[in-house]
Amino acid sequence: MSATIGTAFRAAAACALGLLAAACITVDVGPRDKGQTPTDRFHVLESVEPPAAPRATSGRSLSVQSLRGRDRFAKHVLRREADGTVVALDHEFWADEPTSAVTDALREALAGSGVFSWVADPTDAVEADLVLSGQVLDFSLDGSQAGASAARVRLRLTLADPKSGNVLHTGAFEAAEPLPGGALPRLGPTMAKAVARCLRDAVQAWDAAGAMTSGR
Repeated sequence: MSATIGTAFRAAAACALGLLAAACITVDVGPRDKGQTPTDRFHVLESVEPPAAPRATSGRSLSVQSLRGRDRFAKHVLRREADGTVVALDHEFWADEPTSAVTDALREALAGSGVFSWVADPTDAVEADLVLSGQVLDFSLDGSQAGASAARVRLRLTLADPKSGNVLHTGAFEAAEPLPGGALPRLGPTMAKAVARCLRDAVQAWDAAGAMTSGR
């Protein structure tokens, strides 16, 4: 009798395990999205238009330091909502981290502007007359206005004399450029226009303050 009960128990246990396994398999291979798999898109900060040189250029050399940035400005494209919150867009990325991309863009634009005699990277084995440092305060897609989107940049830029340690000028510069038709594929070039406006305003401010020729 006990043998019969034992056999029945083992059969029931085996059946239960089989049902459990079948249930697990069903969960693992359950219904999947039959639509297209979203593709990650990478945006590039295009070359920034050089600012116009003042009538009297500085004749001084410049080293552009790596900009700092808030932690949220990583490779995800961010959008600022109408309620002030910031969201990371799915499958939308920057090809380079914004701080690195903006640093390179500023350096190349200033090098091509004629504002300074030459422009260098901190890793270059040269000593420049002036040093530009700063911080990326905003680098996002502004969706706060209904029916419109804009690429928004805000930079803190500080021009200093490394020999004296004097800060010659510091200021925050902000620009927003409408995104044509709200089309995200145009985000890179549009953001470059916003960065160019910030740099143009910065050069004008340095010139007005005499910061580029101070100490000569």
